[in-house]
Amino acid sequence: MPEARSRMNMVYMVSYFTAGTAFMVPAGKNADLTSLDALCGHPVGVEKGTTQLDDVTAQSKKCTAAGKAAISIQAFPDQNGANLALSSGRVDVVLADSPVNAYAAQQSNGAFVIVGQPYGNAPYGINVPKSADYKGLSEAILGALKDLQTSGIYTQILTKWGVQAGAISNFAINPPAS
Repeated sequence: MPEARSRMNMVYMVSYFTAGTAFMVPAGKNADLTSLDALCGHPVGVEKGTTQLDDVTAQSKKCTAAGKAAISIQAFPDQNGANLALSSGRVDVVLADSPVNAYAAQQSNGAFVIVGQPYGNAPYGINVPKSADYKGLSEAILGALKDLQTSGIYTQILTKWGVQAGAISNFAINPPAS
């Protein structure tokens, strides 16, 4: 979370959602792959340049240090590549941000499911430059989010995209790091 703290020195972040990393598997298979520790010896799909790639790389080292098989890390240029590898059986599990995997599972017509609970949850936010000129804009965004919540539209939007698990009840400008 140090990166988020340093960013908040430069921007007003208006929180609207929380997300972490989710585990997505083929329906009816690999339901036990619900933690980083469980990935030892398995082929795992991730998108290049993501925290998930960093996480499985570090976990693979822990696996081998503990005398277990390394993770077979397959990093793809985009999320579609990782999802295709999952559907074709080249990987046992795909790790991605929870809303990304939730949406992919929702759109898969039952082919993919999310297993376990997301880890590393942190706030998502709308960033506004931090200056006196923009303080009012961040407050207006905060007010709009509260109006969306009061009217029920916030929940409707998240439900439409299958990511209602990331809903928050207290929107804030520069929320505390979790």
